[in-house]
Amino acid sequence: MKRRHDDAAAEKKVSNTTTTTTTSNHNPAMSLNVPTPNRNFECPLCLETFIAATETSCGHCFCAPCLLSLYKSNGKQKIKCPTDRREVSMMIPSWTIRSAVEEKNPAGELKGYKTTREYDEEIEEYNTTFLDAKRAVVTHIQEDFVLLGRIFRGRVLIYKIIVIALFILSVGYLVWPADIIPDAENGIIGYSDDFFVVLATLWILALFIEWYRRRLAASVHERTN
Repeated sequence: MKRRHDDAAAEKKVSNTTTTTTTSNHNPAMSLNVPTPNRNFECPLCLETFIAATETSCGHCFCAPCLLSLYKSNGKQKIKCPTDRREVSMMIPSWTIRSAVEEKNPAGELKGYKTTREYDEEIEEYNTTFLDAKRAVVTHIQEDFVLLGRIFRGRVLIYKIIVIALFILSVGYLVWPADIIPDAENGIIGYSDDFFVVLATLWILALFIEWYRRRLAASVHERTN
């Protein structure tokens, strides 16, 4: 989809939205009461149809130019999601929403607007800069749950099978009567193998989610080259 967007206008809209909401009596942590994408596929920041729809690492969707305007106005430092104020460790193009917008509103290039490819190149720059940046443990866990949800909403069946298989392995070992170290005969020591299996399963799951996270970031590079 080739569309162009006026960066200056986007930055002005984002700035106006931020100013309006932060001067209200709402909790500063939720200074922007941003809803999820509606049926009209409107960006909750500029209130216009999504342009190069892009999701944050915490799972909220905005126009790419709106997010990138925040990034530039923040001196190209890591930004916080306008919805929940969590730090955005990566931006993920929402191919599904982009396709839906294109089907609903087929459009060619518009004068004064950037192409989706150009926005994705800027997204790739952001991800390259912050993908490996240090994250708080709580943020890490929250983003992992968001990615798990994305896996199950996605179309790649093998990813879902891997996650489900790991869950079944972990729970199955806990309830299976034939343990490596019998619980009844060894007391608390008998639970050590259960703890090890669950811990190992969670570690493997965390590695898989991190691989998936990097795969998403790599997909931006693949589509811009």
